[in-house]
Amino acid sequence: SGSGSGSGSRRHSSRSGGSVGPIVNLCSRSVDRSASALSLLRERMNQRAIFTLCRELDIMCMNGIQVGQVTEFCGVPGIGKTQLGMQLACTVQIPKILGGTGGQAVYIDTEGSFMPRRAQQIAKGVKRHLDFIISQRDDKKMQSAAKSLTSDTILKNIFCFRVYDHVDQQLCIQNLEHFVRQNPKVKIVVLDSVAFHFRHGFTDDYAKRSRMLAKMANTLTALARTQNLAVVIINHVTTKITATSASIQPALGPVWAHSCTNRIMLEWQGKKRIARLVKSPSCKTRSIQFEIGLDGIRDVGYYDDHMQHPSPKRIRT
Repeated sequence: SGSGSGSGSRRHSSRSGGSVGPIVNLCSRSVDRSASALSLLRERMNQRAIFTLCRELDIMCMNGIQVGQVTEFCGVPGIGKTQLGMQLACTVQIPKILGGTGGQAVYIDTEGSFMPRRAQQIAKGVKRHLDFIISQRDDKKMQSAAKSLTSDTILKNIFCFRVYDHVDQQLCIQNLEHFVRQNPKVKIVVLDSVAFHFRHGFTDDYAKRSRMLAKMANTLTALARTQNLAVVIINHVTTKITATSASIQPALGPVWAHSCTNRIMLEWQGKKRIARLVKSPSCKTRSIQFEIGLDGIRDVGYYDDHMQHPSPKRIRT
């Protein structure tokens, strides 16, 4: 009887050890990743946001697009989402001596909407903007830094990935951490768009789609935090119809809505382009107006004061 009891005890201990061990290891790793609130605050204060070159938009987002966070821009076709994504891929390269991050960009194109010629126009606009600022200052180091940043060097530092289906998209995002570790100057990842490959082909299994989106969101959030970079998501909108009303809502539903740190809606008010901050842990909700011209996205009135660079007749957004 005693022997049987001891054998049963050993079997129980073996089973317990097999199940508890991995949990203990996981908890240990979690403790190793812990940090004090003070160190997190200091880290946040030392981080530089990514300028958009639209002053009002930067102010609304607390000095620009924040690194370490996921920021989503949603809007109807033609409002300027892709152009904003391309512009951020350019402005992330503004040298540190000029207040920028001096980084590189990853651009994941799911729709074929990344247009190199338009990116070149925006890059030249960034260069003109910096040259104008530097012309008003007598600082040789700043002048040298601005001179070294050309439209060609800007385009060279944008790594573009074209994905053709949701499997491609998942694999690309899963491999991003490895790519960023090999290219540590990457400070922004733009996903344009998140919804394109997930709005079709899942009519019979929305639960599977939700799981895939949740996994992708977790990967991007972890990437932003661990690699100290900004993740910018471009998203579509859809019409939500109820018994009494209809409204424009970001695509992919409530599961995806909780995935981003910040959410900004780009929308039309008559002929005016409006950016509306609807979700943020650190900024109050508000709206600003912006314009789009040859050089990209700017504050209202910018192109009136820079008539030598008129808006093109047609700009793909």
